Amino acid sequence: MLRQKLNTQPVKGFRDFTPEDWTIQQYIFDTWKRVCELYAYKEYNGPVLEYSQIYNKSGDDVGTSGKELYKFTDKGDRELALRPEMTPTVGRMIAEYANSYSKPIRWFSIAQFFRAEKPQRGRGREFFQLNADIFGDDSINSDFEILNLAIDIMKAFKANEEMFEVRINNRKFTDFYFENILGIKDPKIKSTLIKLIDASSKKPEGWLESEVEEVGELYKNFSKPDLSDSLYSGIRKYLSLSIDDLSQYSDSKGAGEIITLFKLLKKLDLEKYCIFDTSMSRGFDYYTGMVFEVFDRDVSNNRSMFGGGRYDDLLDIFGKPKIPAVGFAPGDITTGLFLKSWGLLKNVDMNLSADYYIPLMFAGAFDIVSKVAKKLRDEGKKVQIGLDIETISKALSFASKNLIKNVVILGETELKDKKYKIKDMSTGKEEEKSLFT
Repeated sequence: MLRQKLNTQPVKGFRDFTPEDWTIQQYIFDTWKRVCELYAYKEYNGPVLEYSQIYNKSGDDVGTSGKELYKFTDKGDRELALRPEMTPTVGRMIAEYANSYSKPIRWFSIAQFFRAEKPQRGRGREFFQLNADIFGDDSINSDFEILNLAIDIMKAFKANEEMFEVRINNRKFTDFYFENILGIKDPKIKSTLIKLIDASSKKPEGWLESEVEEVGELYKNFSKPDLSDSLYSGIRKYLSLSIDDLSQYSDSKGAGEIITLFKLLKKLDLEKYCIFDTSMSRGFDYYTGMVFEVFDRDVSNNRSMFGGGRYDDLLDIFGKPKIPAVGFAPGDITTGLFLKSWGLLKNVDMNLSADYYIPLMFAGAFDIVSKVAKKLRDEGKKVQIGLDIETISKALSFASKNLIKNVVILGETELKDKKYKIKDMSTGKEEEKSLFT
């Protein structure tokens, strides 16, 4: 009976990481961590499994429909899900442990997530994210710090203002405009229209008439004359608003917050990275104030890389006192695409080779070779030893192929003389050393 051969490919949407791939991953993780620690954020982590209900506010695909959740019922009849994002988890943790920490609380994590969505460029079914958040402060100062941190992370990857831009909006202002200017009071219609507008940058010309008309037909709240004469023009005006236009909306707290935020950005010379963009609102239902997305400006990869914002009401689902929060979450896949598209991976040290190779050149030499290797490792050197007897020519060929810097020559003659040689593979020069001195 023939045994079935197993597929060597990973599950669709999941990834293998070779040592070279993982080196790039570590560069991304190390950069995230280094910048967060410069801001004195403290690292945390949480469980990979959560009760699925915790994601009820995480947008349609994750929350309402749950179609992107990897979920199951366990032996205790509990409905669980692999975490698709960190915000509900850290919200739950803050709700549980907030009283143990002085506020504001600054936390960050680098963790793996899972979504049962269609794999495409920049999206996988598993991915890593940095999550950085401030809890316990509802001021514009926190919004500014989060934006500053996000920009500094991009700069740490050697990116400049020609490579990326930060698009900023405020959900309070969006809600104000739709309710008070457009006269849309129904929360379902407002939410649907805002999500259509949020995705407008990906839609062809003429999307507004066709899709807004479908919304009107669906909810029967607008007649066709109203759609053409009032709503269309109102949405177009909203989409054309600049930062200078916001002063006319003094009744909106959100407009004032945007104006104050951009004044701070200008004073710190960060305005050059940022633009005000009313079309941007983020897809999740839990955002309550400032929202932003960081876009790659490369025409071949012109897309949102990551975003975040203020989510002051998320902790309400845990029945705990309100704790204001603001944060963001870049992913490893979009970050990797950005670094590749702009040629920034040259900053990654891809030299994975050993400093020394010590071949086995005669029978019974393994113990003495291991002792030499230990001595070099104690000095902080990366050492690889041979496991089978080989000739010096074969050893030199192996070292050259694997970019190993030095080869230790320790044959029977060297052992008899209580010496060994170190051959520099780049120059060919040999240096003689006393054994165990």
